[in-house]
Amino acid sequence: MADFKTALEALAKGNLDVEVLAGQLTSLLDKTPQYANRMLSQLDEMYDQKSINDQDYAKLKSQINQYRRAHASETEAGAEASADSTVFAQEDNVQEPVAPTAGVDDATQVLEGGPQANDTPEVSGFDVTGASDMSGIDVDLSALHDPSITTGTGPAETAWSDPSTQAPQSETTLGPGSIIKQRFKLISVLGIGGMGKVYKGLDLLKEEARDKKPYCAIKLLNEDFKDHPEAFISLQRESSRQQKLAHPNIATIYDFDRIAGPGTPVYITMELMEGMELKDFIKKTVKKQGGLPFDEAFPMIKQLVDALAYAHDKRLVHSDLKPGNAFLCNDGTVKILDFGIARAVKNPVTGETEKTLFDPGQLGALTPAYASYEMLEGEEPDTRDDTYALGCMCYELLTGKHPFNKLPANKAKENNLKPPMVKGLRKKQNCALQRAIAFERKDRSPTVEHFLAEFEDRYIWYKSPLTIAAILVVAIGLGGT
Repeated sequence: MADFKTALEALAKGNLDVEVLAGQLTSLLDKTPQYANRMLSQLDEMYDQKSINDQDYAKLKSQINQYRRAHASETEAGAEASADSTVFAQEDNVQEPVAPTAGVDDATQVLEGGPQANDTPEVSGFDVTGASDMSGIDVDLSALHDPSITTGTGPAETAWSDPSTQAPQSETTLGPGSIIKQRFKLISVLGIGGMGKVYKGLDLLKEEARDKKPYCAIKLLNEDFKDHPEAFISLQRESSRQQKLAHPNIATIYDFDRIAGPGTPVYITMELMEGMELKDFIKKTVKKQGGLPFDEAFPMIKQLVDALAYAHDKRLVHSDLKPGNAFLCNDGTVKILDFGIARAVKNPVTGETEKTLFDPGQLGALTPAYASYEMLEGEEPDTRDDTYALGCMCYELLTGKHPFNKLPANKAKENNLKPPMVKGLRKKQNCALQRAIAFERKDRSPTVEHFLAEFEDRYIWYKSPLTIAAILVVAIGLGGT
């Protein structure tokens, strides 16, 4: 008795003819169409391991895809589909048993189940001559747990096990080389944070289409979502909102999904950026210099403000702005990451002020060192919360130090702390910086644009009533002459 993967292994070793397997495949799909996607996954896995040649792979994949298209209502139902998972179209270009285009890696693999712990393949259970009547072969996708499906009347009483019984892989078993949703291939680890690991990924669909930019960043979130389904719902909502943000200083979110069905790890795909987190830039460069000159820091600050102003205009508050959520690209572009997403995430590490903390009961996240006093008190989010975090980041860029030495705002307020003035700044600029990090919302700059104007020491003439009145007087006078 052999399962489907064992049959594929027999094909790879030359012990089974592809035409025979194709005939058995038709019988299998007719009996249990709901497992078409799972079988496609196993086929892709074998091909990705270079165990099956191009011609056999293309033939079998074309057969499964054609069946899926003709019986979509059956093949996309059941265990393979879920309300919170994205169904990707399979490679429609594979229609004939021909080798894929050279140089295009359309090999795909889903990590919905690892290899089964089977014994040595029982290739003797298959008729390798191709002379048998394939319609007489019984195929069992229930892993022999449902004897009513298997009658055992085939030429060799052949039965195939149900791929759905294979346990889905967890976050810890994913890594470079793994493929998610038969589309995204993990290439290498870019970083590890409170939300999980970030990988450089290859979008196989874009690569097949010969897109000039087939790479992306893939954030594989940690296991907390399995224990807190509310967090998944909140994250999905916030991710959808961020997908609508289109700004050069905000990292673009492409997709949000689970790697398989309910209970499997969650991942987010976003634009791939080359450079370093602002946190690392401050640590490696700014601190060593004792802070950046205003002319060097201001372009970065302005880009942060531009991104926040754009988001605030759409009534979206970041709520966890910090150097670790800003990225400095090699070309000097600064991009903010994780708008609202961090609020749905729990970090198991507690007690560290630079780590994102999550209260699963409140679905809120914050980083104590950059959280406003009101956030720490549990008040509703406000755009001026981001202003406080922005002020702390500006202070770090200019001095290399956090204004309150990473002490949370509530503790700093209790101790009546006030950071020293920044050397090299004019009085108005220092006042603007002090106002941004005020403990009370009412004392902070009303908007990030207002902060920037004061911080740049720029006179906003069109907002001054006296200036406007003077201009009107002059205009009237000129009009009367």
